Amino acid sequence: MTALGAQRFLTLPANELPSEKCTQPPSAPGSLSLSPQQSSITVRWSAPADLGGRRDLYYQVEISDPDNLGSFTGTVFLSGSTTSRTISGLRPHTQYCVRVTSHNGVSDQDPDGEHLRTEGECTTTSEARPGVVNGVQGTYPYVVWNPPEEPNGVITGYRLVFSRSGTSTTSTVTTTNDQTFYIIQSSDIPWTSGKFRVTVAAGNSVGFGPQSSTSPLIIDGDSCPTTNCLAQSVGLVRYPATLASTSGPVTVTTQCADNAHVRTGFSLSVRCSSTGSWTGTTPQCECDTGYRAVTVSGRQTCQSLNTCPARNVGLVDYPTTQAPASGSVAVTTQCADNAHVRTGFSLSVRCSSSSSWTGTTPQCECDTGYRAVTVSGRQICQTEGKY
Repeated sequence: MTALGAQRFLTLPANELPSEKCTQPPSAPGSLSLSPQQSSITVRWSAPADLGGRRDLYYQVEISDPDNLGSFTGTVFLSGSTTSRTISGLRPHTQYCVRVTSHNGVSDQDPDGEHLRTEGECTTTSEARPGVVNGVQGTYPYVVWNPPEEPNGVITGYRLVFSRSGTSTTSTVTTTNDQTFYIIQSSDIPWTSGKFRVTVAAGNSVGFGPQSSTSPLIIDGDSCPTTNCLAQSVGLVRYPATLASTSGPVTVTTQCADNAHVRTGFSLSVRCSSTGSWTGTTPQCECDTGYRAVTVSGRQTCQSLNTCPARNVGLVDYPTTQAPASGSVAVTTQCADNAHVRTGFSLSVRCSSSSSWTGTTPQCECDTGYRAVTVSGRQICQTEGKY
């Protein structure tokens, strides 16, 4: 997964034995920072404030398993004169956590190593072009495909390229959504009979990935529709791509955006005419209570009103909570697993209209037989004796 190895290449100076008196383990490194790229992360840190009275400092750099951020699987040991490392071979657009531990010849005096280690710092690698699209198939006028197994980011659209054997003519169509189907318009292709081919490529903020392998489609000129009604968004209303009929208008039910509903007195029903245009009274939707309409990438959506964010303070977990229009509301926090509220404290806090948490900060402590440890920057209670 990564370019990290696990070899210890350091030796102690001859005059600094592990048993030397008046020395101790170093403190944790400081100023941990991560600089992500598409397939690598550069890690930087500063030397510990306390070297423990020794000169044999070295570092252990660990990176998490991307499928289990609490599990640090990749490890490398570096000389104490080194305060940076680039970890390569990572997945694009994937979250990783990294931590750095200070060591010297007497580090084993701190069995769990918590005082020697930075808290896990997490970041997401940059987007890269998507991988190849598979499963392209269809019979005119429909084309369907599978999204790429490696999107390497957020898919923003697809590029379809139409071609035909024996001709140099091609036609390209670019969609602007992540739907994995397309209804071919009569204007998309110059052919009215026979067979042609189509390839599909996925796109994200970086660009388009490779075109897929070709898939043949058959055109039956006698039954081809002349046009279709295109998918579109009007305000909070979503119109689906619809096959037009030469025999007359087709009734279609539109949809409201997520967290929205149809406005009183309006209907979601419209018509797709034989000429490929939408007709009828334009539907209107409005956001549900607690949400407001915002425009994201030229498209209206319903976004939650102000909230007090979820957070973790020590062994206390705060839930995401809808902020009131005025004043504040009472919220009950929770202790981590295998922990309980400390005597004299309450789990109750308040979420204010300004989206901030107020009240006395709750305090939890581990149950008997457990101890508090930090994993990926988050405190949990772990069975005593588990190292």
